[in-house]
Formats: sequence, C-alpha cells, structure tokens
Amino acid sequence: MADQVTVGIDIGTSSVKAIAADPSGRVVARCRIAHPILTPTAGALEHDVDRSWRRGVADTFDAVSRGLDVAAVNVSAMVPSLAAVDAAGRALTPGLLYGDERGLDPTGPSVATPAESGEVVRFLRWCSARAPEAAGFWPAQAVANHQLCGVGAIDTVTAMTTVPLFDYTAWDPVVAAGAGARTDQLPRLAPGAETIGHTSDGVAVGGGTIDAFAEQLVAGASRVGDVLVILGSTLIVWIVTDEWIDRPGLWTVPHTTPGLTLIGGASNASGLFGSVVDGIVAPGHEELADP
Repeated sequence: MADQVTVGIDIGTSSVKAIAADPSGRVVARCRIAHPILTPTAGALEHDVDRSWRRGVADTFDAVSRGLDVAAVNVSAMVPSLAAVDAAGRALTPGLLYGDERGLDPTGPSVATPAESGEVVRFLRWCSARAPEAAGFWPAQAVANHQLCGVGAIDTVTAMTTVPLFDYTAWDPVVAAGAGARTDQLPRLAPGAETIGHTSDGVAVGGGTIDAFAEQLVAGASRVGDVLVILGSTLIVWIVTDEWIDRPGLWTVPHTTPGLTLIGGASNASGLFGSVVDGIVAPGHEELADP
C-alpha cells in the first residue's frame, strides 16, 4: 500500500495552490487555479469569496487527493482578509484583502504590522454594516475550513493578526461590539495544530495558518543573518536577528524560533510584477481549467 500523504493548500492573492506530499516530503501531486484580484474602485482589493476561498479550495483539494490516501489537510492564506458569510459559508460581501482602503486608518502610522494596524477591525466594521445578520465574519482560512469540514475556524497564529479584536487569548467582545459584531459571529479559535474536523472522506482538517508563517517553516531561515525572500503577489524580505529592532518604515515581528526576530517589509508592486511575468512566460502552467 502506498504511504499516506498530507495536503497543503494556500489561498494566495492571485491563485489557490495545493500539493500532496509523502512522509519524506516528496511532492506527489500539485495543482494551481488562478483567480482575479477585483478592484471595483481605485483603492479596493477584493476576492470573489465563493470562487477563490470556497470553490478554488475544494477543486484543488480534489485534484491533488485523487487516488491517494490522504491523512490530513491544512490551509494557509494571506492576511488579513475578511468577508461576511451566511450559515453555509457563502459570501454576503466581497472578501476584503490586505491593503484595501476600507482597512486603512488615515490618522495612524504610515507603516504598521498587521497586528498593530487595526485593519481587521475596520474590515469588520464595513462588513457588519452591510450584513449585520451574517452568520459569520470570517477570514479566508475560516471560509476554506468550513468548505472542507463544515467548521469555520482559524488557528491562534492567524488570530494574532487581528489584534485588538483578538486579545491574545480570545475574541474581545467590546472591540467586536464597537465594530458592530458579536463574538459568536467570529471564527472558532483553534490552538496550534489542533484538528478542527474531518472531510466527508475522514481526512483530518487543521486550523490553518498564515502563508508567511508556513513559508518561514519550510525555508528554514533560522540563523542570525539569514535573509528570507517571499515572492508572491506580495514581495516580502525578512532579515533574521537576535535583537528587537525598530526602524521607521519596516516591520519587526517574532520569529518562529524563540529568541529570534524578523525585520523587513512588504511591497505589492514588486510581487505583482512577478505575477505578470509569470503569466507571460508560462501561461497556464500546472493549472486546472477554471470551474
């Protein structure tokens, strides 16, 4: 009998990607389905939630799972993101993405980490005003998890990017109410690698994670002086250090290794350029037909 595999799915800004890997880390199946970034106005950055966060996840999972014995699946996604959904996890609003004008604070600092900016609170205020009776106000990870196993949950690492909505232990009811929402409309919180449910075929589903967190683990940039370059729709460059250094215009965040930190920054323009080049020189590579 063939070894069991695990499946990783990433909801990116411009596509959903999935791989199946055996216990040695060998990739035995992969799939990519592109989706558009919607810009109905100059300052808007949106996803079609049902297409990108639900169908894209279901279709890539089906593609890489076919004929394999899958033990578990976990979803990563860009942060922050948010949408209002009904009880079936279907979209009631567009999916708001990091950098969207509805999350910006004109009175705040020009550069702040996601956990410092309050971007998600402003996303929540916008979504709740348009769908106050929504069953949930969920980021991409929660929508994807609900699609896979019927549970709208996120891991606590992802929740860290929603501070002050997340108070480092639970959802803050006062902050939620100030944005027009209740805590029962927010995703269930799952610590660490906790299994939140199972697919219809019995595959264990994890709580998910942040895309950059997953990339940090895989890249292994864990020594002082290492540089981690993440080139997707967003370009992020991190330098590993053993000091907490604050520099204007840069982000400083904890490393996955205790005692280390990362300092760097992000650029949408550079990463999007890479996506344009990719589309020109290798159109349609490793993609399924758009459902």
